[in-house]
This record gives sequence, structure tokens and C-alpha cells, in this order.
Amino acid sequence: MKERIVSSLVFLLVLIIGFILGNQYYAILLGCCAVLGVREFILVKQNNNNLILVKILNYIGVLLLTFNNVYFIIDDMVVILYLILSNLFSVLVYQNKYNLTASLNIIGITYILGLAFNIILGLRISNWYLCLFIFIIAFSNDIYDYVTGCLIGKHQLKNYPKKSYESIIIGIIMSCVIGYVYYYNVIGSISVIGCILLCLFLSIMSVVGDLIFENIKRYHKLEFYYELLPGMKGILDRFDSILFVALGLFLFLSVF
Repeated sequence: MKERIVSSLVFLLVLIIGFILGNQYYAILLGCCAVLGVREFILVKQNNNNLILVKILNYIGVLLLTFNNVYFIIDDMVVILYLILSNLFSVLVYQNKYNLTASLNIIGITYILGLAFNIILGLRISNWYLCLFIFIIAFSNDIYDYVTGCLIGKHQLKNYPKKSYESIIIGIIMSCVIGYVYYYNVIGSISVIGCILLCLFLSIMSVVGDLIFENIKRYHKLEFYYELLPGMKGILDRFDSILFVALGLFLFLSVF
């Protein structure tokens, strides 16, 4: 418990410092997080096989996605084509060590990470209030989910021993309320109903991201993706819900 709290505070402090220092420092921070996230997933899928070429090619891919339309402009289809061809090339190079199924999984996570971090970075530059909104929703959901699960979580969610129906419901409600208060009073660019729907949708997306990445860990029989420091979980453990909130916000604003 103590290590978890300390590591969470360290993670939050790093994010705050990067956010305050400005766009360039924040871009470097997010670029490092994107690369580390891809690295963690490759290690999980390949059981620590030393696939240097796979790592390098996907590091390049996730950085192209993260910084695209921010510091340079490349058509998204070009980046996707790069990811597909580079991973197919890696399959041919490594053969038995790296198969097509693994390459498709890694292409998927690289694209999700790159797109989500690109959205966060773009919002930090264009509208940092909206960028902060992403973290408020995700952190509120995680905090109330965890606290409720410890205090009153009685009905366990099937196949998720650390989750309960009570913690998920309370997490969604509280993150929706906190997100609504922040968005409506600080940003206020949509109607009351629209703001409620947005916060509810993003709160659900936060839970979806958490459950998806948790399911991947369970499938590979892992407690966490990686240990950056003693007691400090990896990037994918920390950004699971944030990634899906960022993607959800992009989808919602694109449609409405």
C-alpha cells in the first residue's frame, strides 16, 4: 500500500512538472512514455526475447505518431503502412521468434499509444484546459474505484479479482461529477446535457481502458507490465485509462 501511494505521487509529480515546464519538455516526456509503453508491450508479448530490430522500428513508429501534426506533418496512412511493412520485415528476419500474430498485436498497441499521446500533446499545445480534463477524468475514476473497492467492494467482477461492481459504479459516478464541474465551469463550450454525456462517456472509456489492459496482464499471468522503480508500475499500468479517455475525447469531439 505504502509503495503504491509513493509511486503514484512520484508519477503525478513528474506529470505536473512536465506540464508546467512547457510544451517542449512535455513533448519529450510524452515521447519517452510512448517508447517505454511500446517496449513494455513487446517484452510481454515476446517473453523477453532480444528482438532489437522490432523494438527500434516500433519506437520510430510510435514517435512518428506521437509528434505527427505537431512538429511535422505525415499522412496517417503512411505511418500505418510503415508499421505494417516494418513489422512484416521483422517477421521475415526473426522467423520463429517473431510471428504474424505477435506483430499484429504490437502494431495495434503502437498505434493506440501513438495516437493517444498525440491527442494529449496536441491539446497541451492548443488547449491545456482540455488536456487537463483528460487526466481529471482518468485520475478521479482510478482513485474512487480503488478506494471504494477497498472499503465497500463486495461483489467481485468476474475474472477481475481487484475489481467490484460497487467500485466501478462509484468510480464512474464520481469521475463524471468531478469532470462535469471542471468542464462546465472552466471550459464551458457545450450545453449542460452535452457536458454530462461527454463526462459519462469518458468515465466509461476510462473503465474500458483499465479492464482491457488488466485483461492482457491476466492473460500473460502478470501482476504488472513492468517495474520502472521499486514499487513503481510501468507506463502501461499508469496510462491504461488515460489512453482510452484521450481516444474517447477525440472521438466525441470529432462526432459532435
